[in-house]
Amino acid sequence: MAKVKIQGNASGTGILTVTAPDTSTDRTITLPDTTGTLLDENSSLPAANLTGTVADARISALTASKLTGALPALDGSALTGISADYVKIATTGDITSGTSYTIDNCFSSTYHNYKIVFDVKTGGSQHSSNYVGFRFRTGGTSGSDLTSTTHMRNVRKYSGHTTREVYAHDRDVIYESYCRLDTGLYGDIEVYRNNTSTPIYYHASMVGTHPGNSECFPYESNGVNHTNNNTITGIRVYLYSGETTEAWSGRMTVYGLKR
Repeated sequence: MAKVKIQGNASGTGILTVTAPDTSTDRTITLPDTTGTLLDENSSLPAANLTGTVADARISALTASKLTGALPALDGSALTGISADYVKIATTGDITSGTSYTIDNCFSSTYHNYKIVFDVKTGGSQHSSNYVGFRFRTGGTSGSDLTSTTHMRNVRKYSGHTTREVYAHDRDVIYESYCRLDTGLYGDIEVYRNNTSTPIYYHASMVGTHPGNSECFPYESNGVNHTNNNTITGIRVYLYSGETTEAWSGRMTVYGLKR
């Protein structure tokens, strides 16, 4: 039969008292069959000795100062306190084929203002004139191009011209850029007041290379698209005209702007 031995410390003078609780029930304390030190509320427990699952109720008040190291992949849909002004809604991902970018079902009542960013490049040496335009789309996930009239005012400027070229017109293609694509075209489109029954106001800008003299060619377009009460749900950027037949390389991303 195993024995219980309580051994004092020869160097100490204090008296340790084992006190029984106020109870009328028999209790049994089972000691572990290992060598170690008993812990109390003032003891430190090595993290390596923790196993199992911690209940949610135990970590509700966990502070950021208690977290170190890299976090695993998390679902951020329920996060609060995030102050970023732009929210990424949709992207084409990296495109390596075709001559257009299309994103449907990206506009909704959640945001009134949006920003679309895109870049285009072809692999060959193309010095021809290429016109890149865009159209708004309707129809949700299975969208189609809108061909309603847009009232536009365009401004463009490049080296060799002492003044800016300004012109206005009404078109169904909202803006076009006269440029090379082998050196890259970079643009963004800002959309305002995306409501069902009101016009859609926009500002678009791009920068590329002029096909004639290889100089930087900045281009801006401002306008209003009368939607005829169509709900704007998507956008398509595409090769409106030109001699470039090579596939585009790049992507387009839509962001919602918090109010």
